[in-house]
Amino acid sequence: MPLLDGTERLGVLRISAPPGDGRAQEDMRHLASMAALLLASKRQQSDSYARMVRTRPMNVAAEMQWNLLPAPISPTTRW
Repeated sequence: MPLLDGTERLGVLRISAPPGDGRAQEDMRHLASMAALLLASKRQQSDSYARMVRTRPMNVAAEMQWNLLPAPISPTTRW
């Protein structure tokens, strides 16, 4: 199940259920939604997510500038 924050894909949750079990499929979607909400809410207070998704380390000046930038805006951002 994809972990989504709006349209941003945060990751994937690997879970399984018996085929044809609609209730289990719905429960898995709810679980993925809750995991995505938890991840999205905690990533502002922690640098673990940022370290995980970076391709190379930032120097101190770049890190300070990055933290001053406004949050990214997507077409699905709610105001």
